[in-house]
Amino acid sequence: MQPGAIMRLFQLRATGRPQGFAFPMRATGRPQGFALTNRYLRFVFFIVIALLLVACSGGGSSGGTQPDANATPQAVNGFGVAANHVHSLIALPTHVLVMATHYGIFRSQDNGATWQEVAGGPGQLMGGLMTYALTYSPLDPQRLYVLTQIATIPHSGTLGLYTSADEGKTWKLSITTASITNTSIFTEAAGNDNPNEVYIYLSDLGALGLKVSLDNGQHFSSTGTLPFGLIFGVLPIPGAPGQLLAYGSNGMARSTDGGNHWQVFKSITGGIDDVTTAGPRGIRCRTSVATWQSWLPIQPTPLRSISRFLIQQRSIG
Repeated sequence: MQPGAIMRLFQLRATGRPQGFAFPMRATGRPQGFALTNRYLRFVFFIVIALLLVACSGGGSSGGTQPDANATPQAVNGFGVAANHVHSLIALPTHVLVMATHYGIFRSQDNGATWQEVAGGPGQLMGGLMTYALTYSPLDPQRLYVLTQIATIPHSGTLGLYTSADEGKTWKLSITTASITNTSIFTEAAGNDNPNEVYIYLSDLGALGLKVSLDNGQHFSSTGTLPFGLIFGVLPIPGAPGQLLAYGSNGMARSTDGGNHWQVFKSITGGIDDVTTAGPRGIRCRTSVATWQSWLPIQPTPLRSISRFLIQQRSIG
């Protein structure tokens, strides 16, 4: 990291991993003019279950929508069918935006004014697959990674980790999911030690699930044992080679050697749903300079179960 540079990170803390929106309802007694019968409750329960079966759950890195069997897509806008939705969005230099959606990858070269589907569409790579966990290398913005799961049945695409070397214009399969796990790749993140480094997390392996590749995802080796049995993600700190943050329902930990050893933040309690770095312009707030070991609230939030925190690192010299 350059002298005097400031790195800002944000933490989302919750009592449990959010699954969409929940609105608490309280009552001191039965509402007037409203009779809750067993028949009525069974009807409401049936409707709720039916909605849950057809809706995307919103939890996890990959989304929760079930594959569409023999779906007949009806295009309604520039992003395909009305059921399509965004899983990841990244902004690159030179006005480029890349978006991983439930039905393919879309790319814009003019700040989002126009879009082109570059993967996941008919006759394209990743055909019939949903895309998630889109990321790019902080050392080479041309290098992108994305994960896939089944979106439609049948599908022509192969599940796995994909990479791009040209800001998302073209893609190729780095490694198949079936070659490294019997389930799915939970999440991934581009590394900060060299431009060809990428991390993946295999949730079925628990604390041993963090793997690293030094050849753009073609081969993976194990890192050290995580301090948690399950994590939601890993964040390699830009400009700080080897420094990683791993987070999940049990808190957050930091590694300074590429994941070989970990130290848990004892001051953080509760679950961490997501962590990200700020953009090049940072954020507007007043706070004292802190180290990686301390976290400061930015401002209160109306949601009691969620707090935002700011972490800063300032190099000396």
